[in-house]
Amino acid sequence: MWITNQVPKEKRDAAWEFVKFVTKSDIQAEWAASTGYFPITPDAYDEDVLKKKYDEYPQYKVAVDQLQNTKVSPATQGPLTTVMPEARKIIESALGELYDGGDPKQVLDNAAKKITDTLK
Repeated sequence: MWITNQVPKEKRDAAWEFVKFVTKSDIQAEWAASTGYFPITPDAYDEDVLKKKYDEYPQYKVAVDQLQNTKVSPATQGPLTTVMPEARKIIESALGELYDGGDPKQVLDNAAKKITDTLK
């Protein structure tokens, strides 16, 4: 998800409110249970609506289990930061913290420090 800076601030603010709403774990769980897509918020897997769906239709969880059990390799680590999978994990965690309402400056400063320490 992304928000362009080419629209008025009022629309950007509204878009940000939507992003915060749609990334909440309960909303992601409901969306995943209704569509079969993967939730983008890991905590969604702990929500009852998604657990019940997986209990009722265990075949829906097969792809989730495969994804969660995938071993990191050049073929599976994705296009971003492919040279350094550790940085990708740090970035993923930071994004999760931001979606959960973390202070952007603090989250990014912490991620930058972790990546710098990893590089050292």
